Amino acid sequence: MFKKVNLSFLAISLVYLVAIGCADKPVATKDQKTATLKKVEVKLVTPVKQKLVHIISQPGTLRANEETLIHAKVVGYAALVMVDIGAKVKGPVYETGGKLIKQGSKLLIVDVPEIVEEVQHKKALMDFAKVGVDLEKKQAEVADAFLLSTEAGLVEARAGIQRAQASYDRWHSENKRISALVQSKVLDEQTRDEVLNLVKAAESTKDEIMAKVKHAEATVAKSKAEAAKARIAILSAESRLDVTKAELRKAEALAAYTTIYAPFDGVVTKRSVDPGKLVQDNSSPNTEPLFIISQIDPVRVVVDVPEIENAYVNPGEDAIVTFHALPGKEFSCKVSRISWALDSSSRNLRAEIDLPNPEGILRPGMYASIRIKAVLAEAFVLPLGAIVRTPDGAFGFKIVDGKAQKVDLKIGRVEGEWVELLGTREAGSTSDWKPIDTKEAFISANVATLSPGQPVGVAAPAAK
Repeated sequence: MFKKVNLSFLAISLVYLVAIGCADKPVATKDQKTATLKKVEVKLVTPVKQKLVHIISQPGTLRANEETLIHAKVVGYAALVMVDIGAKVKGPVYETGGKLIKQGSKLLIVDVPEIVEEVQHKKALMDFAKVGVDLEKKQAEVADAFLLSTEAGLVEARAGIQRAQASYDRWHSENKRISALVQSKVLDEQTRDEVLNLVKAAESTKDEIMAKVKHAEATVAKSKAEAAKARIAILSAESRLDVTKAELRKAEALAAYTTIYAPFDGVVTKRSVDPGKLVQDNSSPNTEPLFIISQIDPVRVVVDVPEIENAYVNPGEDAIVTFHALPGKEFSCKVSRISWALDSSSRNLRAEIDLPNPEGILRPGMYASIRIKAVLAEAFVLPLGAIVRTPDGAFGFKIVDGKAQKVDLKIGRVEGEWVELLGTREAGSTSDWKPIDTKEAFISANVATLSPGQPVGVAAPAAK
């Protein structure tokens, strides 16, 4: 108990002595503190208007410019496999209008005997149809010749009508004359009867000729119908020929699928077929591709840009691409294309960058780092070192009467070494922000070490 009392007494005494010492020491005023601050040399900077550059850094993946999974169109056995992985292949060559000039490199030949036989069968049918067309044309020639013959007979029969009518008219007139002479007793009745018989004979001849004309007209009509029928038969035969030609082209098209060609210039990156293997067409579910062809010059870098950054990414923006597998190498390029729409699940924007790859050092699947430089609109800016940012706001310093004067700053975007300046006002003021004055100078660096009222001087420019 005695030890506790002594300890308490010593503690109270110590506090008392410290309080007396503190009470005797004078407290420094604000002006005194300022007076003790060391004068520093500073540099000044004024707001300038320039474009900010926003850097977007994202990982990406290198992919082939084009990549195709090769499947078979027909079912058969692999007869000849002509390429292996790593083989470089050539694509087809087209004219400007799109007409195929030359097929690409052969990849695989599939043996399908039934398709070959189908082609031969269609060729035989086409030859038979050609013979049918020729036969119908010959029959049409016969029908046309017969029509010409009947039309000539009709012309001849109609000419006979004129002769018969002339003969009838002659003897009919003669009969009138002879009858008048008989009545006047110049001629006898026997002569009149003979003339009357001739009139009747001429009338019979006329009727006969008229019957022949009608028969000739009927024959011509029939011949015309036969000729028309022959022309229709030709059209029918030609249609059958067109059908057989179409069927032959279809069979030949299927036969063409037995040889598989490269769709573009590239490299075989996968092969899953061996000679003798039964090749299935791509209609079968889960059919493995026979080959995978990748175009590796150029290649494309694919990067997913987050939603918050997507507005800054547009085709033509500068970018720098690096690869973890190629340390020390940087590829300066531009954004080639964007998807415009964001992915509904990830809310990311897909951007792609094309890179030339003539030496083949860039391989699909490599991991990439991308920095996209998005150029923003012009704005007034100050160097980052001229501004102090705090939770309560930002401030800087300017020189007034040889001392540092604190100024509140309204700032916007911070991009690299530059800060967007939106307005200024006196420190601690609640007045409206003043517009930017390009003649107003601010201390350019190390402002966090300054205190309001600290003596400052403008450093002389370095000698060149």
